[in-house]
Amino acid sequence: DPGLPPPPPGVVIAIDKIQGALAAVPDLQTDSRIFGYDPATGQVLRFQLNLNTDAQNRSAGTLDPAWTPITVAGSPTDVGLALGRDGQRQVLLVNAGTSISVYDATYGTALGSFTVPTGYFATGSTDSFTVIGNTATNQLQQIDVTASLAAGTAVAPSGNPSAYTPPGGMSLLGGLTGIPG
Repeated sequence: DPGLPPPPPGVVIAIDKIQGALAAVPDLQTDSRIFGYDPATGQVLRFQLNLNTDAQNRSAGTLDPAWTPITVAGSPTDVGLALGRDGQRQVLLVNAGTSISVYDATYGTALGSFTVPTGYFATGSTDSFTVIGNTATNQLQQIDVTASLAAGTAVAPSGNPSAYTPPGGMSLLGGLTGIPG
């Protein structure tokens, strides 16, 4: 019997209890929310999903009654939607033409807007960064949402390199996506 393996190098930490201020622990199967744009009404809508029952019923969820739809000026046919971060706040980015409007993702409160360079339309985010994309030039540009709101125009994070162009043979499609936590 060789016994237990030695611990990995470094510090081993065990967390027994986490103190949080949640009124209720969210159920990831029944508390999911997604955003969609309806070009017929020119509105951004939020849907509730119950992953336990919606897939079985082939349902796309139901409109979230706690969300007031956001009207997009001019009711364009194409609107980019993404989640991002303004500091610690999770925000909804609504990209229409050369402007990105920013809303609180929980309450729908308008937080401001900023312009993007011509040709950059698609918006996508991960937990750590937000990018805008240009399918004509096949480039991605990282942006800082907080700094962009303050400046009124898209601002790259400090120390960020120039726009990213994928290697030959790869090209960007019409939309970007991400999964902010």
